[in-house]
Amino acid sequence: MTTEEYHFMNYQYRSLPDWFYQTYQMTNSWLNLDSKFLQQIPYQDWFNYQPIDQERPETTLTYAPEAAIVEERFAAQMVQTAQGSLLESMNQVAHDQGLIVMDLFEALEKYPDLVQPHLFSLIDPQEDKVAAYNLNQLDGGIFVYVPDYQVIDQPIELTWLQDNQADFPFNQRLLVILGQESQLTLIERTESIGQENNSATIMAELIVGQGAQLDYVIFDRLGKESSNYIRRYLKTDRDARIQVNAAAMNDGDSVLDLQAELKGTGSQCQLASITVGDGQQRQGINAKIINQAPHTIGNIIQHGVALEASTVTFNGIGHIIKAAKQADSQQESRIMMLSDQAKGDANPILLIDEYEVQAGHAASIGRVDAEQLYYLMSRGLNRRQAEYLVIRGFLGQVFANIEDTDLRKQLLESLDHKLSSYQVMS
Repeated sequence: MTTEEYHFMNYQYRSLPDWFYQTYQMTNSWLNLDSKFLQQIPYQDWFNYQPIDQERPETTLTYAPEAAIVEERFAAQMVQTAQGSLLESMNQVAHDQGLIVMDLFEALEKYPDLVQPHLFSLIDPQEDKVAAYNLNQLDGGIFVYVPDYQVIDQPIELTWLQDNQADFPFNQRLLVILGQESQLTLIERTESIGQENNSATIMAELIVGQGAQLDYVIFDRLGKESSNYIRRYLKTDRDARIQVNAAAMNDGDSVLDLQAELKGTGSQCQLASITVGDGQQRQGINAKIINQAPHTIGNIIQHGVALEASTVTFNGIGHIIKAAKQADSQQESRIMMLSDQAKGDANPILLIDEYEVQAGHAASIGRVDAEQLYYLMSRGLNRRQAEYLVIRGFLGQVFANIEDTDLRKQLLESLDHKLSSYQVMS
């Protein structure tokens, strides 16, 4: 049973399930909710909540052509804008395996038995202001499903494109479900175009079934006009494995909130992220792994660079719940400072509620190693070039474990794009 059609946030009339519409209505008081507390990341001071009180203006999508080109190396591709899908593509092999990649609203109607048990299961839309705001002002979303025992040999690519050609926010949701013993490589990209100052929120929920494996590669490259809060939460069943590699290379004030709940015995997750702050930009990454079952392993790796007058903040939180015996929680947070005006903050936090476990952390904030610079400059490089190579090596080592050479190359290219204004070759 569905509600009667109503005017949703993307200003298209839609008919949606009662349960979704009721949840949506409960977020009408988003403005009165408290913001989530993030250690040392006062994003409430620099995130712009833009309520939509007028119809979205018509703009011409002039995104880079490559964003809407079908590439054979992907099993499926989807490019999502606030105006709807710009591209949807899937090869025949993935289609025959039962892979689903589609608009979230379409999935609500076509696959309610898949969507309803999982949507909002990791991110409660009434939990805090930004979560409620995201749903209440939602533009659209994407749904991904991999059936049990299916190994998707080629990666799938999802791209969010924010249109800043007009004064309008960008709010999206992602739901990913991996059936038991399935495997998937998921590439998620965020990009923007235009000069208007807007906000962006993306809420992603990823559920990984028993024995399933997920390689999750993230390229965040929203422009300086976008102040953004991106929340990506994951959950594992028994013996599931997740590898997250995130390149947070936005140019505006940004929060990346990562969390993994290791609910299944023997499941594992590694959250690896890099970021670069420049100008007066403020970048915050909040990474949390909760070991909720025995023999679970959670690792957090964060490397960042602060240039000019930027601020880079890392929170690493490892929480071992009572009864999660033989769990292992490790974390490493390191920030390199390249300016007297830059600020860095690394906050390692361990919450241990059980014995017979392993846990540890390492954190450091410092400048470029003087001996490394001397060695490189003695070979004919100027100081700027030498610093660039040290930065690239410092951040690139986070992704050294990626077996896919093409993905590793793309991550380094994303890093080079962020550092392009810093590198001086002459």
